Amino acid sequence: MRTVRWPIRSICVLALTAALWCDTAMGKIGTIDAVPAATLLLPYFEVDLSSSTGPTTVFTVINGGAAPVIAHICLWTDRGVPTYNFDVTLTGYDVQPVNLRDLFEKNAAGIDFSGVPDRVIYSHTGQPVDPNAQPAECAGRDFGDNHARGYVTIDTTNTNTTLFPGDPGYFVSGGNGIAINLNVLWGEYSYIDLDNNFAQGEQMVHIEASSSDALVTTNGNYTFYGGLVGGDASDNREPLNTAWSVPYKTGGMDSEGTDIIYWRDPKEPVTASEGLCFPSTGLFPLANAETVVFDDAENAQVIQNSFVFPAVCGRLRVGDPDLQPAFDSGWIYFETDYPSSGTLFGTRGQSWVTVVSSALGRFSSGFHATAMKNATQP
Repeated sequence: MRTVRWPIRSICVLALTAALWCDTAMGKIGTIDAVPAATLLLPYFEVDLSSSTGPTTVFTVINGGAAPVIAHICLWTDRGVPTYNFDVTLTGYDVQPVNLRDLFEKNAAGIDFSGVPDRVIYSHTGQPVDPNAQPAECAGRDFGDNHARGYVTIDTTNTNTTLFPGDPGYFVSGGNGIAINLNVLWGEYSYIDLDNNFAQGEQMVHIEASSSDALVTTNGNYTFYGGLVGGDASDNREPLNTAWSVPYKTGGMDSEGTDIIYWRDPKEPVTASEGLCFPSTGLFPLANAETVVFDDAENAQVIQNSFVFPAVCGRLRVGDPDLQPAFDSGWIYFETDYPSSGTLFGTRGQSWVTVVSSALGRFSSGFHATAMKNATQP
């Protein structure tokens, strides 16, 4: 079992940085910028439950303010089903690392995860949530590799709670529910694979809240949790983007290729019964409006597959069956709007896209894609 430990000097430097940042940094609602926020999104995680040295995901949440705050951490499957939540109380300028392997292995050291129900593990590995239930109901996709997959949201709250975003009372406009509009959280995450000597990292998605900006307080406007609150904007969180551009390579120069990591909004609550342990049912697979590939000479290829991003979150290798460019390198334009209008926010569908790549069994990199359009734009 691996435990993440932070040197005291590193914590002090982070705390000082947070103090200086919070006094000076202010973001703009509707522009996703890396400033202290009321909600953090880890867009995708993966943990190999068959090997203690296989891939895992480690994230860190930091309080950028002087006053204590509660960070309410929620896990969701790759089909958007909420499964488990816990609270971390952060003192002023506090730092809390979390290795998700500890959660899925029910480690009691540090944060006590010994009480994590088995159904959480079943849900994130795509197994039937209740092995004895008929018909079987699944909350996530089963890749047959015993890897737990999903995403994480973290909100500032005024009390400890077992509620999830979207439950009655969790959001009340103006930050008057359990969740509050205090923009003090920041953090990062890393994918660590000791077996293959790879690690990639990126900032978490920082989502600001406002109790006064009409963009996120007006009923009917697109907000981050809008699909869970019926579109009434009571969460007051800014939405993400709907179109992205990313560079890619499918190989050569000792490159092992480019992986696209994505999160997208189903725009409505999802339950385990919608999975039914079949690959396509209910909402799924999720369609996206457009994918266009350009090579280095500006030649274009429209990808005919409308289901490049079929789940709420996932990791896709460029060149896999769902995304096969005709060119070895270039860039890709993704539009994660939906092809047809839904019940909320028309065809718009917010998302987050990052890119990770590796080479020679020694080098890795990760960065978020270039945003082309925000969900606030019609």
